[in-house]
Amino acid sequence: MVDATVVKPAPVSGISLVLPAFNEEECIAQAVREAVNALDQLAIPFEVIVVNDGSSDSTASIIRTLATQDPRVRLIDLPINQGYGNALRAGFLASQMPLVSFTDSDCQFYLEDLRILVERSKHFPVVVGWRKDRQDPWRRKFLSRGFNILANTMVGTGVRDIDCALKIFHRDALLRILPTTGGFLVNTEMVVRARSLGLAVEEFPVRHRPRAGGFSKVRLNEVPKVFLGLARLWFGQIAFANRSHQNPATSIFGAWLEGLALACLMVLAFALFLGNVRAPLLEPTEARYAEIPRQMLLSGNWLVPTLDNEPYLDKPPLFYWLVMGAYQIGGISDRVARWVPGLAGILTVLVSWAWLRLRAGPRAAWLAAFLLVTCARFIHYERMLAMDSVLCLFLVSGIATGDLACQSGQFKRGWWIACSILIGLALLTKGFVALPLVLGPLCLWWVLERSAAKPTPKDWLLGAGLAMAPLLAWMIPLSMRLDGFLEHFVWRHHVVRFLEPFDHAAPPWYYLPGLLLGMGPWLVLFPGMVHRIFGVGALKSGGGQPVLGLVLIVLVFNFGFFSLAGCKRPIYSIAFMPFAALALGLHLDLTMPNGWKKLFCFPAMTSQTAFALTAFMWIGIGVGAGWKGWVDMSTAYLCIAIGFALVIGLVILVLSGRGVPWAGTMAACALLGVMACWEVLPGYHEGFSLRGHLRQAIKYRVQPEDLAFASNGRPVELVCYPHRWDSAAFYLPKAKMVVFGPSELPAMENYLRANPESLLLMKPGAALRNLLAKFPTRSPRIENELGAVAVTRLEERGLTQTAARAK
Repeated sequence: MVDATVVKPAPVSGISLVLPAFNEEECIAQAVREAVNALDQLAIPFEVIVVNDGSSDSTASIIRTLATQDPRVRLIDLPINQGYGNALRAGFLASQMPLVSFTDSDCQFYLEDLRILVERSKHFPVVVGWRKDRQDPWRRKFLSRGFNILANTMVGTGVRDIDCALKIFHRDALLRILPTTGGFLVNTEMVVRARSLGLAVEEFPVRHRPRAGGFSKVRLNEVPKVFLGLARLWFGQIAFANRSHQNPATSIFGAWLEGLALACLMVLAFALFLGNVRAPLLEPTEARYAEIPRQMLLSGNWLVPTLDNEPYLDKPPLFYWLVMGAYQIGGISDRVARWVPGLAGILTVLVSWAWLRLRAGPRAAWLAAFLLVTCARFIHYERMLAMDSVLCLFLVSGIATGDLACQSGQFKRGWWIACSILIGLALLTKGFVALPLVLGPLCLWWVLERSAAKPTPKDWLLGAGLAMAPLLAWMIPLSMRLDGFLEHFVWRHHVVRFLEPFDHAAPPWYYLPGLLLGMGPWLVLFPGMVHRIFGVGALKSGGGQPVLGLVLIVLVFNFGFFSLAGCKRPIYSIAFMPFAALALGLHLDLTMPNGWKKLFCFPAMTSQTAFALTAFMWIGIGVGAGWKGWVDMSTAYLCIAIGFALVIGLVILVLSGRGVPWAGTMAACALLGVMACWEVLPGYHEGFSLRGHLRQAIKYRVQPEDLAFASNGRPVELVCYPHRWDSAAFYLPKAKMVVFGPSELPAMENYLRANPESLLLMKPGAALRNLLAKFPTRSPRIENELGAVAVTRLEERGLTQTAARAK
């Protein structure tokens, strides 16, 4: 919104008065006569335009008679009822005078007050009346009062009586704010659009009286429709209206610069997601999702997911198939398995960039993709061996293609087919949970965004077939082969798990801290984005990128979905966290002047705050990772030194009045991500994984996937308690594994006495100490009492133990 425009005084050369009428035969003649008499007193040319909105009574014939008697009265006859807003729009477009006014046909206003409004219109392009002493039933006044409060709160009308049906506009201004709604929100929409365009709105009191006849068309059952209309108006005209914030046309140099920026983005994505993937597997998620494909590949069974020679039917098989394909290309190892989530992360960034480039422009797309690729929590989960990373790719792609299918007011079936196929792949990755995660936000978007094209029933039928076909092609043969499959897969893991969790229960606010802190330094952009959308200045600063509305809908919907779900795991946040990063990137683009060079020469307080947070994160990583032993001390000292150097540089730049541009903050954050992925995360995994500790326990340093024999040449025997440790089976596939449950401690004790060469895999703590106390002839020693899994050897000469912490 620009500063309000006040016009210079000028002589009034004519006025058009629009009267919408629907079944007003009792009072339409009186309304026309009063309008003619009041306008006659102004001593200026005028016309009275009566719009018959498909009346079923004699309203139209009465108007025709009046029009034959006075040529200044004109009839516009709409064949069917199109609503109050559409009737006004028809009358506005038919007007011919430089001033245009309108009022209702129920004779509740003293039209002599038009003289005052006409005088005020010499100074203001929009003049609205407010009913000083309203003469309506109490129920009508109560509803109107509530609506005015709600409208002023949601869309900032700035007037006390928005629905007062006596207003005057300059016709050139009116043509810029013509209503698009067909209902009773026409007054609200026009005033809001006028304010957003910088047109000054003047409010003046007018007199009011009871209806001359007929009945009011406003009913209590209209309240939900009005509320929805207000929500649509806020969404489309306030929060996410297109304010023409576009980057300039791309020149040859601009295209070269955009290509260079994209190349840098992709190099960074490869470095973060596929660089140094030597990290061992974490328990239990990564170990399970590496072991299941290994067992399926070795058995040649591509239909039934298998774990420990038993069907594992919690999830569909697409992720397992992808890992199996990677194994066939690069061999069975943890490094090769990590290709799948790494490539999924890279493709997610690329798809996000391509989508937003079409919808928001090159720079906005690049900023959003960069914030995504440097989002701390997104990096961590996209490097983790889990099917959620692949699900994230299909979710982002499904939302993007679903959005592109509905643009430009014409439904594009090709994009819809692509969206349906991607939903089908998401279903085959994680199950039925993918349906609400994609279709829920899209349906809500279609409700709020009136300009978006909608799929027809035929399109829905086509989409349902394409989406469900892959999953059903797997489920049907499996249900015929395995009894109880449908109950286990559909009911237990898609209904009970959501409504009555049988594991990982947490409070509804569980994901909020992770969402905020997981954004890293980009957290500083959240307050500005919230103020842009909901603050008092939303009418001035909101909008610019309509796709931002869809991105935020996905974020809020999916965040709410998983917050209400009974089962909560941290990695589930990958279904909504990428959209938080994309939204912040789009918001950042709106806060900056046009042009790529502004990244290098546009310092701002938020940029400097993000730079400071990045510097402290360098220091924190150096201190924390060094203390935990995840990196060597030289690397820890280097991180601390870089952090302090960034702090000193920030102080110097701020004191010199130059500040830190966004490019500097982004470079510091990108380097921090590379350091974390290449040095810190592998060390973290080593500390919480079994791979290195198994190698140390059998004193035979070879590739972990080849470990099967101890240093004396005897086969390794693993004793697991209280369940099977999948990473041990993955790294020692030829080893003998004996599993004892929670109630089998005495049996395990006897087994260890008979097989002292076995390696015991058990969580450290009181249970392990009590067990070791039963071997008094040995010298038990616990090296890492705080670990999650201890790898223990019982030998005649004593007990040697190395601790492995597996997550």
